[in-house]
Amino acid sequence: MHRALLLLLWGIPWLALAQEATFPIKLDKQWGLMDASGQVVVEPRYDAIGEFKSYGYAVMQRDGRVGMIDREGREVVAPQYDDLRLLDSLRFAVRVEEGWTVIDLDGEYLLRRPYDRVKLLGEGHLGFQDQRRWGIVEIEGGKILGPAVYESVTYLEGGYFLVEQDERQGLLDLGGLLIVPIEADAIKVYRDDFFLFQQNQRWGARNRA
Repeated sequence: MHRALLLLLWGIPWLALAQEATFPIKLDKQWGLMDASGQVVVEPRYDAIGEFKSYGYAVMQRDGRVGMIDREGREVVAPQYDDLRLLDSLRFAVRVEEGWTVIDLDGEYLLRRPYDRVKLLGEGHLGFQDQRRWGIVEIEGGKILGPAVYESVTYLEGGYFLVEQDERQGLLDLGGLLIVPIEADAIKVYRDDFFLFQQNQRWGARNRA
């Protein structure tokens, strides 16, 4: 007797599904991948496979641990973490016993230790949260530009970090240099080197020079 393969549709219309390179299949409570021609790309061996999303990656689970798989069936991230989030095509936030850290496609750790939370800040920096405060670290080299003292850190187009401390805002450049002191109620960036800032209900302006 032939075993039936169950297809997980994830609510995608059939026409859209047919255009996908691969999609999940289920056999005897295990998940694998099949292409649009009906060819099994990955034999069912996972406990679960999620929806393919950004960059063609999907979260999968095996033996209670999660990893990441691509549409060709390659394990981009081995299933060895408690939780996992995609940051971009090259970097992944992974949860280990001590907290969150970041790895690259080679499985190399980009942070010296785990933190409460992590996030991507632009293309070359990471934000890390320790005891409810945020810091900034360079991805290449791991240099800490700002210790974990900020209530929030946001990357702004043009190459700046908007930081908040004690309900006041300031502005750092990509090297960690404080351009606008952390004294403003609000900051707006116009062009790459011109800023408006509000303090005591009054607006001021300055350039980077």
